[in-house]
Amino acid sequence: MDKYMRGVQDMPYMPKKAEAEFRTLVARSLENWLPLIVGVVAQNLRVEGYRSADNPDDVAPWGYWDANQMDSRQNAVHRSALTFGVGYVAALPGDNGPAIRPMSPLSVTGMSEELDAEWLDAAIRFLGNVKGENGAKLERWEVWDAETVSEILVPEGEYERADKWRVVREDYHGASRCPVVPFRNRWADAPDTRPHELGEVSPLIPIQDRLNETTLNMKIAESYSAFRQRWASGIAIPRDPKTGLPIETFRAAVDRMWMVENKDVKFGEFGQTDLSGYLSSREAAIKSMSAIAQVPPHYLLGGMVNISADALRLPNRA
Repeated sequence: MDKYMRGVQDMPYMPKKAEAEFRTLVARSLENWLPLIVGVVAQNLRVEGYRSADNPDDVAPWGYWDANQMDSRQNAVHRSALTFGVGYVAALPGDNGPAIRPMSPLSVTGMSEELDAEWLDAAIRFLGNVKGENGAKLERWEVWDAETVSEILVPEGEYERADKWRVVREDYHGASRCPVVPFRNRWADAPDTRPHELGEVSPLIPIQDRLNETTLNMKIAESYSAFRQRWASGIAIPRDPKTGLPIETFRAAVDRMWMVENKDVKFGEFGQTDLSGYLSSREAAIKSMSAIAQVPPHYLLGGMVNISADALRLPNRA
């Protein structure tokens, strides 16, 4: 999911012995629509206040939100949930109120015994690699449970050898439960559902690949057959006596005429490829992406007219 969002996508098919010119067309055919899908929804998700029903002013806990700069950092949580199906936020007791910190699901995994549990039983977070005293490569892991936040060093790949793990830090966090909160894009309805399958990106990857292939085919047609090519038969092409290369005998221009002495010589031209089929295929793929993502098609296609106000609204995604 992360690679596709960054534009590092699977390339359309190309022959193993493809020339550099063809490889350039393949690279130029990638059109990354997925960040637009996520961005359209994320731009409409924003917490702007914390108020009671009978008071238009923000209540006191809103100060904790401001103190943790969540006004600008909340977008990372929304985009994580939309892209990967879940985002995480850690909320620990601090000296001046709760310390709130968004965490990427690329480094955090939440665990709960019940599939639909509101709170996590535990969470683990990968902190990177370090070198041990003997130069061995160690992995740093942070473990959050109902009582403590611990840092554990694990020899690389030794996940089933707990006797080799070393706890280097163990702090009591003082919260009443695991202080890592998941923000889900959708709730899972099956025990084997993986988090990314509940995001907005995963279902759209096949359409993104199809769109790239259609764009590549169109660019090939543009480059090699979208313009008329002329042909001639019944003539001998002269060659340069020094280089042996063919000499161009006819030059096309609006003020030039081609003439030959041999009455058996024939001229003609190949028809150009009609690109309308490729354009229609692209538009159909984009419309499919719009329908599956529940994003109004004018966000992606543009140029649409006579659209009602109701059609312009983002649908209710609850």
